[in-house]
Amino acid sequence: MKKKYLLLILWSPLLIKAQPFEMELSSMPINLQGKDLSIPFNVTTELRQNYPNPYHDITTIEYSLNSDSYIELSIFDFSGKKMYELEKGFKLAGTHQSGISREVLPSGVYYYRLKSEGLTQTRKFTVTH
Repeated sequence: MKKKYLLLILWSPLLIKAQPFEMELSSMPINLQGKDLSIPFNVTTELRQNYPNPYHDITTIEYSLNSDSYIELSIFDFSGKKMYELEKGFKLAGTHQSGISREVLPSGVYYYRLKSEGLTQTRKFTVTH
């Protein structure tokens, strides 16, 4: 997303130079009390495909939230039985990651589901040993 901004350069209290420029931003980096944060722009609530898939050591599940919300991220077997709860609780808007190692699940096909306020998304993955 390209937006136009106006850059103000201040050399002295009496001299200000304004220069227009365009910049593509997906987030605004900020530093608050020594902690680097990133404020996302136009983030949609989305559950992404895990990577790698299939996996045999560890896999990463990534999801984005367009607003602060209570979430549940769970893993189910092919019959719909809940096998593991990865995350449950309040999360801030933005992109999040959760990992799962092969020790947690036997080989097979599984589904992971993200439930957030007003939205449920499910994806499929495979564990190999």
